[in-house]
Amino acid sequence: MSHSTTLLDLLSSSQTQKEVTANSLLDAASPAMLFGRRASTTAALAWGYYGGTLLVGSTLTQVANGTVALSASATNYVEASSAGVVSPNTSGFTAGNFPLYTVVTGASSVISYIDQRTALTSIGGFPKTVAKRIATPSWAASMTLDWSLCDVYRISLGGNTTFTFSGASDGQNCQIELTQDATGARLVTWPTSVRFSGDITSPTLTTTPAKMDRIGFQANTGLNKYDCVAVVKGY
Repeated sequence: MSHSTTLLDLLSSSQTQKEVTANSLLDAASPAMLFGRRASTTAALAWGYYGGTLLVGSTLTQVANGTVALSASATNYVEASSAGVVSPNTSGFTAGNFPLYTVVTGASSVISYIDQRTALTSIGGFPKTVAKRIATPSWAASMTLDWSLCDVYRISLGGNTTFTFSGASDGQNCQIELTQDATGARLVTWPTSVRFSGDITSPTLTTTPAKMDRIGFQANTGLNKYDCVAVVKGY
């Protein structure tokens, strides 16, 4: 109802069974309520949220209504993983997860909260950010890169790394930017789902400290493969 005229069935002061119309409108709008605050189960330090249907990879998945426990006397960052798992923490929103709410608590109750879901859109499945998505996760020896969350991963290598890929849509262009740390000569083990062929072989990363390589892939979900399409070295 963003215009002066609407296609919605509106309530009128004279109609009977207003609740029937209201419930029908809420039912139609319910996909947009995924992970919204559920007031009836939010009390003290329990935060209630609505579930719904989301697309995890290529699978439609049902998320049940649920609650999570907030930390007392803190700012809680309530977020959802790409699998639809809701959790709070007190350090900040996690790279690759979807921000839901920032909740400030006292000793035994919620003081205030901010709905952070306005930066997301649920069209086409699980909410994704509207702008180009770039993640900068901390280095780890084993890292899973979920391409349903980001198009570009920027990683500063602190040691050798084994990657796992998941979640890309068919034809999606995926890019990794790998920067050597002050030591340099960090190595990467690519997933078995990655294919190098033709003129592009498995790249030997730049060994110079602080230099960056860019490696681009295109996803082929029918074959469960990520084809390397570009390697740019030594930035």
